[in-house]
Amino acid sequence: MRAFVTGTSLVLCLSTGLALAPLHSQDSPPSLEGAKVLFDGKSLSGWTTVGGRYDGKARWTVREGCIVGQVGPKGQGGLLYTQRPYADFVFACEVKIDYPFDSGIFLGMEPRSQGRRGWQVTLDHRPKGEIGGIYSDGWLRHNPGGEKAFKKNEWNQVIVRSRGFPPRIEVWVGKTKILDHQEKGEEGFAPIGRIGIQVHGARKSWWKNKVRFKNLKLRELPSHNPLHFQLDSTGRLSLTPKGKALGWTPMLENLKAWILEGKEPSPFLLNKSVLSFLAEGAGKNLWTRERFKNFELRLDFKLSPSANSGIFLGGSPGPSGRFRYSHEIQILDDWSWEKDHKAKLKAWQHCGSLYGVSPPRLSALLPPGAWNSYQIRYQGGRLHLRLNGRLIQDLDLLALEKKGASRALRTGALGFQIHGGGRVKRGPYLWIKNFFLRRIE
Repeated sequence: MRAFVTGTSLVLCLSTGLALAPLHSQDSPPSLEGAKVLFDGKSLSGWTTVGGRYDGKARWTVREGCIVGQVGPKGQGGLLYTQRPYADFVFACEVKIDYPFDSGIFLGMEPRSQGRRGWQVTLDHRPKGEIGGIYSDGWLRHNPGGEKAFKKNEWNQVIVRSRGFPPRIEVWVGKTKILDHQEKGEEGFAPIGRIGIQVHGARKSWWKNKVRFKNLKLRELPSHNPLHFQLDSTGRLSLTPKGKALGWTPMLENLKAWILEGKEPSPFLLNKSVLSFLAEGAGKNLWTRERFKNFELRLDFKLSPSANSGIFLGGSPGPSGRFRYSHEIQILDDWSWEKDHKAKLKAWQHCGSLYGVSPPRLSALLPPGAWNSYQIRYQGGRLHLRLNGRLIQDLDLLALEKKGASRALRTGALGFQIHGGGRVKRGPYLWIKNFFLRRIE
């Protein structure tokens, strides 16, 4: 139950694939088609017991295709975390719990030193326990009825979907939706984090009890408005009828909508609506043919280690043929850049900064190789920027211009900075997909 962890036994088992119900309605379990397996059945590769706020002294081993967690010698517990953090996702597992037992699934875990907390979906199969409550250093949402859907001494499928920030957390046991919780505020919570499995501290009479997990799977979700976009099993977005009516336009169906600075060879490739930028073409920027005054866009991007790029706003061609621009929104691998370049980034150089003007409010970037989502809106001098659903910029550029601190965004083209591939010297270093744009009044 509680976030304080002192453990019992936890067993995570890997078995053959699980047939999942298709998504028929809002309350049906979400599809896991295309999800990745989080446990290989042989090792704890991809998992760690430290760095997730509630580290402990539970004992973890792999036996007979299972991750087995047990209390420490004095009944201590602990968590087993994914090594990398996640933002928006569907997580699923099968769980069988000895009664009584106290466990949980943790979201948004980061080191305690960061001072921010995540959320626990409770798996408290014990007297006065709750299945599917939300706990975070205190109760956020009780769920005394969740136990009714949980089968005692049997395997239960548990699915957790977490989207947005502050997140909407939904929980299913089997085909029954037992929780729909919308967090009310962002303050004090981690913008991204690891997923954890808990062994809670136990009374001596519980020490031999276990909880077993198998079929641990995860499907990452791009941050998007489901009223405007629909997501398929490959991670590709398409427009809903409402999205089309609002004027959203796909920008990566072909390259006729774009202008490349400089001459060939082309520093990018377009394959199945995924645009990849090549290290060999650094310095040649790519621009929309159309110009925009007020607009909204959303896109997903993925970086190689230490890669550097950006999104230009308010661009126009200069006398030399190269474009001038008003502002740049930074795209940079914060995870690797300082180590690789042996230099410290200024606050306004981090990913999500309005370059040279405003650092991001918080760090919400996922590691190299993971897809991130940008949502950018500019209207009437106001610039809003979300990274993986987290608001990281809210700027009044007109007010900043009056103060002499910046300048307003002029009408112009939008562009991608083809800067450099970091560790990649040849081939792709930046990938863009699910890029949609619309004009707004």
